[in-house]
Amino acid sequence: MADLYNLPSYYHVSTTCITRLLIAKLILFFTFFSEPWSALSNLLMQIIRSVPGFSTMDISPVPLVTPLLSAEMVADTMVLMGLCWRSRFCLTPWLLLNMLTIFTF
Repeated sequence: MADLYNLPSYYHVSTTCITRLLIAKLILFFTFFSEPWSALSNLLMQIIRSVPGFSTMDISPVPLVTPLLSAEMVADTMVLMGLCWRSRFCLTPWLLLNMLTIFTF
């Protein structure tokens, strides 16, 4: 049976997960301790406001972003644990989250 951990993809996946974890932590820190609406570009703000229900509400993006980034951090942590423990079961949430991201965009 081929061992996943001897392939170059092992290092690529672990580097990608660590980078995504750091970026998610920075975004969470930014959204909690600053005013995110002022930093968003006009285009992104128009896209968010075009969703039905958000046009009349003055809502901050913290409740919208926090669950998504939390799921990202859990999935990245599980894939890193799976790579360290050589468990393919821990890779499943990360693969599902990536597939969901690809199919929605």
